[in-house]
Amino acid sequence: MRLYLAEGVAETVVGRRPPSAPFACDHLVLGSLVLVRPRETLLGQQRITYAVPRTAGWRLLGRTPGDYRVLTHRDDRADLRRAADAAVMILDRWPLLRDYLPMDEPSATLAAALWSLTGVLTDRHEVRLSHARLTDIDPAVPRGSRIHAELTDRADQARLHLRRLDTSVAHRIRHLTRMADETEAFVRQEQAISGARALLRDTTHLLDDPAALSPALPPPPTDDAADLADHTSAVMSAYRDLSGTAT
Repeated sequence: MRLYLAEGVAETVVGRRPPSAPFACDHLVLGSLVLVRPRETLLGQQRITYAVPRTAGWRLLGRTPGDYRVLTHRDDRADLRRAADAAVMILDRWPLLRDYLPMDEPSATLAAALWSLTGVLTDRHEVRLSHARLTDIDPAVPRGSRIHAELTDRADQARLHLRRLDTSVAHRIRHLTRMADETEAFVRQEQAISGARALLRDTTHLLDDPAALSPALPPPPTDDAADLADHTSAVMSAYRDLSGTAT
């Protein structure tokens, strides 16, 4: 599955198909994740907006309304941006990890996790709207009436449901950002180890006999995979946890 992310001025469109835009776009392809951006020549020239394509001809194109989700609330868009930023960081760093990890390229899992997250975000927005309506009771409804009590009870249920959805969103984002953090830590340590080895090579002239190290001092290990074992395990653990949210 490919997932397209397009962030406009007032909306973020997430789709399993490309979104519609009244201007030329560039597609930054990161495996299964595709970032849709306006051409640089258009920046600042017009209001950047994206939309779900018109339904005419959808059947011929193999599209359905379920292929798209549109986020308009500020909090929902901000949460998705945090998650997408983490996914992009992981994919950007992944080429540096592939020689050490017995794992497939993770873009499909990341795309599925983001798609699942947008489903929770759209559900949360619907519940948020319902809660706002339920708490804005018409003053003409008698406070001691049965209908007023039912509305109050329904508002309490909506608030609890909203709280559960907030927890689910935070849980999913936490898994993405954790994997991004572990990936970044892995890369930092790998670069540090490589730098240290280069320094040792560059300073062999300081040894009395570079070709014969003392038998009491074994040569420095050259197994980077062993040195990175802890971070390797951390990345794999984070990936397994993330895979559980991609449904």
